[in-house]
Amino acid sequence: MSNDRHYLETELSHLFESEHDTWRFVQSASLDGVWYWDLENPDNLWISPEYWECLGIDPKERMHSPAEFIDVVFEEDLPKIMENLEQHYADPTVVYEQIVRFKHADGSTVWVRCRGKATRDKDGKAIRMLGAHNNITALKKAEEKTQLLMKNRERFFARMSHEIRTPLHGILGITESLQDHNLDPFILSQLSTIIDCGKQLQHLLNDLLTISKIDEGKFSVGLEDVSLAHLFAYIDSLFRARADAKSLRFWLPDLSSQDVYVRSDQVRLTQIVSNLVSNAIKFTQVGEVLVEIKENDSTLELIITDTGNGIKDIDAALMAYHQEQTAKNMVVEGTGLGLEIVKKLCDALGHTLKITSTVGKGTTINIGLQKAIKRESDNPIDKVIEPSITEHCEPKTILIVDDNEINREIAKTMLQNLFPTVHSASNGEEAVNMVRTQKGYDVILMDLSMPIKNGYDAAREINTLVLNREARIIAVSADAFEEISHKCAENGIKQHVAKPFTKKSLLQAIRDPNEHLTF
Repeated sequence: MSNDRHYLETELSHLFESEHDTWRFVQSASLDGVWYWDLENPDNLWISPEYWECLGIDPKERMHSPAEFIDVVFEEDLPKIMENLEQHYADPTVVYEQIVRFKHADGSTVWVRCRGKATRDKDGKAIRMLGAHNNITALKKAEEKTQLLMKNRERFFARMSHEIRTPLHGILGITESLQDHNLDPFILSQLSTIIDCGKQLQHLLNDLLTISKIDEGKFSVGLEDVSLAHLFAYIDSLFRARADAKSLRFWLPDLSSQDVYVRSDQVRLTQIVSNLVSNAIKFTQVGEVLVEIKENDSTLELIITDTGNGIKDIDAALMAYHQEQTAKNMVVEGTGLGLEIVKKLCDALGHTLKITSTVGKGTTINIGLQKAIKRESDNPIDKVIEPSITEHCEPKTILIVDDNEINREIAKTMLQNLFPTVHSASNGEEAVNMVRTQKGYDVILMDLSMPIKNGYDAAREINTLVLNREARIIAVSADAFEEISHKCAENGIKQHVAKPFTKKSLLQAIRDPNEHLTF
């Protein structure tokens, strides 16, 4: 392409010079104000009529002066303007551009994109400054409206999460209790179905919350050294029974003798592998589901292979709510969120994701990970799923704090035959008084959202009391957001258990101070 100046550009330049109306047309049609400043005589500033008209001000009522210009700028924005001007004067490569708030005559705020360029003398000193304005108020209002909608959606998800988890906790807790006291095979089978349905609902809720967080840009991950031995042991405990029920060969690497570590987020990598293994077992009717690893010098591939239905359209399968049909033209169960979450989590963590599949033969999924240096075996992430219990560390006194009577009864039913003392309180203030009377508890299961005194305030007050023994406070909440764990830590609560939980998982948290049940 030629670097010669286009003849139309040359013609337009001459037109600007000879026809003032042409320059006025371009100025009024494309800009919301122009100003030209004599930096050698800084009291001299020309301001175009559009500048004032944009602010609902009659240009005839204003003078061409810096004071008039500054008078309509938000005072808080002036330091930023002056700093940017000084930087541009000193260095022509520094672009003068910013968003500035101006005061409209009706009292409203006008958002303006300000850009400018200095004219310099032969020594490079800035002697003039040309500025151009674009009114972006409509864009800012649309942005604010979008932010409000996103904030309202976040509140909706948080509220719905809490409201759904609370009754779900009651359903699963009571059902689990009935299983412990009923030997009739038919009834046990029906109770097991209820629990499976409840867990499916809980899984769906977790997926929706994850998608919501990612879409809102509020999703955060933290890289750490993750033990694959721990991860595989957990995956085996989750899915072994499901695979056995379908007579599938379910195989995972045995890393008990030589563990392997990767750089990832432990919670999110667990979520990725859980979703993939769950899908593999769900869509495989005959054959096997294999989880394997392939190590290189600094990288590692985690490979999940199944002999299931296969995926017809991989790109579509990675989209939210997509569900492929079975050979019988029936849509399989599920929400279609699993693979989309896997893809978004891998993107957030910097892990590669490759899917190959043949319809009727099966699917292979490769996740590329960075290897980590081997850690000592006493690292907290090397804990086995079932921590060993000794008489020395076994808590003896438990306090259950929850404003929901059903939740209190569920927890008492789970614990009362296992610990010598199990008390309950219906709010934070009652809990504080009981702790004073009892001179402490070994473990306090503290609900967070309660009347009279919430769990955070109660925990802070309890932690300041001088007692015979220090209580370990475990937050127990239906608010299953990661921010809750951070807020708990700020208030002296080191563990957080999300509802609904099982008897096994609750005991695990009570007996192991390092155990945190994630969402």
